[in-house]
Amino acid sequence: MQISEYYNQIWKCGRCGYCGGGYLEDRCPSRFLGRFESSTARGKLLIARALMNGELHPSPELAKRIYECTLCGSCETICDRIIHLDLVDILEALRADMADVGLGPMPRHKEILDWIKKEHNPYMEKHEDRVKWIPQGKDVSGQSKILYFTGCTAPYRQPEISRASLQVMDAAGVEVLVAPKEWCCGSVAFRTGARDVGLDLANHNVELFRSLGVETIVTHCPGCYRTLKLDYPKLLGEMPWKVLHFSEFVEDLLGRGKLQLNGRIDAKVTYHDPCHLGRHTGVYDPPRRVLKSIPGLELVEMERTREDAWCCGAGGGVKSAFPDSALKVANERIKEAEQTAAQYLVTTCPFCRQNLKDSSDSSGGHLQVCDLMELLARVI
Repeated sequence: MQISEYYNQIWKCGRCGYCGGGYLEDRCPSRFLGRFESSTARGKLLIARALMNGELHPSPELAKRIYECTLCGSCETICDRIIHLDLVDILEALRADMADVGLGPMPRHKEILDWIKKEHNPYMEKHEDRVKWIPQGKDVSGQSKILYFTGCTAPYRQPEISRASLQVMDAAGVEVLVAPKEWCCGSVAFRTGARDVGLDLANHNVELFRSLGVETIVTHCPGCYRTLKLDYPKLLGEMPWKVLHFSEFVEDLLGRGKLQLNGRIDAKVTYHDPCHLGRHTGVYDPPRRVLKSIPGLELVEMERTREDAWCCGAGGGVKSAFPDSALKVANERIKEAEQTAAQYLVTTCPFCRQNLKDSSDSSGGHLQVCDLMELLARVI
């Protein structure tokens, strides 16, 4: 059992209930959707105890409840203020156990994972189409030591983010390398319990990075960022390169005067913290400082922000396996963003961007949902 690795932590839970009620009533998407004890982290720890003790046996309904969580980490944030349990890791281990006995991942996840094995992306696209977004005549195959890890969501579904990222780098005079042989980072596999698939992807990418001699890897996707920065070293050992999210990279460029913002955006903007970038990796200030550097822009915060931010609803495989649930969670965030009277809802994650945009569009909302790099490309 994968959860046996966390035996002591699981039994350390004092059942205080903060992850299941009170404070987290308006922080936990699973609690919001389910309202059952088993929807909470505390409930899932009880499930883990019962599984280890043989008092409970895996079943399809049990697996479904385990996979309905977005893995946003709100429970871990509040637990950090009390005793600290690695709740996201425990929840992922529960999923790996469900996968080991054939009850996970969810059916749609299995279709996606089969395609990842075949074409190294989760979007049912051909691998060779990964670089079709690159503007004609743009050479990104040089000897740069800075690798732009594009991930899968932007190249295949939101190429405007990747193009905007290149525009910003060009404006700063920064040469980046894009590797056609890049594979999916593996986040989809790791989050859904398919650790063997994730490891195959990770090993391929690490070998590729070494062969290219890269010194810095930048990515706009928080899922990729978390996977490259935290999961790869944890699974494969220390890595010799630095991993940065584009918001961190751009903040440094602005601070050193390498990037000039010549345009203006005279509008109110509110910022949504992606879970992988915020709670999982602690990056809260760089995106905000970049936004505040844009002439004319007024940053207005939502009620729930930073470590207490409401999840977009798309994470942990919920968008693909339970799309209606993902949209319900996103609807709550859109309502909150609209209360700020902002014209733009900006995020730094293609998953968040898509789910929040789906919600706003379906409700006929006025918010313009976009990525930070898209906004920056307008003012360079």
